Amino acid sequence: MTRKMMIGLAAAAALVMAVLMVTGFPPDLGGVQGTVGQAKRYTAPQMAAGDAAIGDPAVQQFVQSETFAALLKDREAMKLLADPQLRVLLSEPGLAAELSRRDLAEALSSMEASGALRQLLDNAELRADLRDASLRNWLSDADLLNRLGTAEVRAGLAANANLAALVANADFAAYLSSHSALRSALADETMLRALTSTDLVHALRVPVFATALNNAAFVHALRNANLAQALHSGALLQALADPAFASAVASPGFAQAIAAADLRQ
Repeated sequence: MTRKMMIGLAAAAALVMAVLMVTGFPPDLGGVQGTVGQAKRYTAPQMAAGDAAIGDPAVQQFVQSETFAALLKDREAMKLLADPQLRVLLSEPGLAAELSRRDLAEALSSMEASGALRQLLDNAELRADLRDASLRNWLSDADLLNRLGTAEVRAGLAANANLAALVANADFAAYLSSHSALRSALADETMLRALTSTDLVHALRVPVFATALNNAAFVHALRNANLAQALHSGALLQALADPAFASAVASPGFAQAIAAADLRQ
C-alpha cells in the first residue's frame, strides 16, 4: 500500500470519527429496535457538562448537512477555523449571525481595498473607541456626518483647532479632544468614509462584533485577509447563517473534522 493511499485512508477514518463525535453514538437506526445483544453492543459514553452540545439534534443535523460538507472543502474557511481561539469567538451566536451578512462582507472588502481596514487593525486605540455606544450614535448622525464630510472640517480636526465650532456638538467636541486616534481617523477622508459606512456602523451596534474587533484572534484573521476573503465564500456565509453553527463550532468533533479535511488536501 502506497504512502498516499495510507494518508487518504487515515484522513477518511479521522473524518468519520469526527462526525461521530459530534453526532454521538450509537448511530441512528431509523427507529428499528434490535435484539438485547445489539442494545448491549452500543453503549453511549458518558458526557461531561461541556459536551452537552453533542446530543443537540440541530448540531447533528448541521454536521450531516451539505452546508458542512461544502465548508470542509473551502480551503480559506478551513485555514480560519483551524484557529481554536477564533472558533471560540465564532461560537457566539450574535457574531456568527452578523458575519453572515453579505453587506458586511462587502464593507470589509471595500475597507481592505482602500487600506482603511489595515489602518483600523493597526490602531488598538481606535478599535477600543469603537466599542463606545455614544460614538456609534454620533457616527450615525446625518448632520454631523455632513459636517465631517467637508474638507474644511477635516483640516480643522487634523489641526485640533476649535473643535466645538467645527462639529457644532459640544459633547462630541469634548470626546474628540481626548481621543487623538479617532480625531486623526476622521480627518482622513478614506478612514472617515470607512468608519461611517452604513454597514460597518450597523455591525458595530452589535456588541459582540464591537468586542470582536478588540479580540486578538479576530484581528489576526482580518489582518491576514483570510476572513475578508473567506466571507465571500458561499460555503462560509451559509454555515455562519445556520443557527446551529455556533454550537457545532464549539463541539469536540468540529476540530477533528477540520484536521481530517486538512489531511485529505
